Order: sequence, then C-alpha cells, then structure tokens
Amino acid sequence: MKRTFVDADVLIAAAKGTEDFSVAALAVLDDPDRSFVASDLVKLEVLPMPTFFGHARTVSFYEEYFDERRSGAGVPKSR
Repeated sequence: MKRTFVDADVLIAAAKGTEDFSVAALAVLDDPDRSFVASDLVKLEVLPMPTFFGHARTVSFYEEYFDERRSGAGVPKSR
C-alpha cells in the first residue's frame, strides 16, 4: 500500500472542482492501494474559507476526510 500525502488542491478539487477535476480527484482519493496521510497545515489551508462563507457541505467533506485520517478509515463518500 502506498502512503500518500494529499495536497490542498486535490481536496479542493474533490469537494468543489469542475466535474472533470472533481472526478479525477475523487478517483485518487478512492484508490484502494493508497493509505492517506493528513496534515494539520492542509486542514488550515482548506477549512477557513468554506467555514467563513457557510458552505456546510464543503466543510463537512473536509472534516470527514481529516477525521477518517485519524481513525484510519477510508475516503468520504459524499461531497
């Protein structure tokens, strides 16, 4: 299994990118041959804007992603 560090841009594309970018990003995040590593710095990069502007679904996607990294679970299925 490959340990993979995901950049903020991949999470942003998965959560709210155009359809092509979102599908590609979600395909990477859903790869069963990868184990993802999360950083609090990436969390600080992606959460402030959607939180400030009240984009609850986007915030929920990001929080689920980071919570699952702590628990060792998979990738968020909804966005």
